[in-house]
Amino acid sequence: MRLKDDYTLEFFETFPLMLQAGYRLNEYVSLEARYVRDNGKVRYENGNTPNPDYDDYPTLFSNKGLYLKVSYPWERLSLYALLGYGEVSLTHIKGAKRAERGFQWGAGISYKLSDHFDLFTDYTRLYGGKGFSGRARKKETHADLIMMGVTYVF
Repeated sequence: MRLKDDYTLEFFETFPLMLQAGYRLNEYVSLEARYVRDNGKVRYENGNTPNPDYDDYPTLFSNKGLYLKVSYPWERLSLYALLGYGEVSLTHIKGAKRAERGFQWGAGISYKLSDHFDLFTDYTRLYGGKGFSGRARKKETHADLIMMGVTYVF
């Protein structure tokens, strides 16, 4: 998971953990709720600012969202798109919580291992725009997430 300011080239980055729950309406459409947060260690790179770099920045980097998942199954593979709404946030940035809510989208692929287990990998754009709670007003800031994991299907 990465949040990057395109003007200053600063970024926060972590290898996140995700909790995912959903309901499959049919083989083509599902609803999913996802909660993603850092693994306890967030790296900060200062870009072209005078700020110091940190290997372990004291923040909580998280995202929560609700998504419509549209799938196209083909044999054991399934391609899918995610469309939803969520909030990406960082806490304790200069004494405040910085967060943006809005439209989130993504795409991925899953592979059916058995009747109950799927492997998946996907990309989600969590945020893109100017602002991020007023901290990055000059240029684009974007937050992206790449996840890989195993899904248990009831």
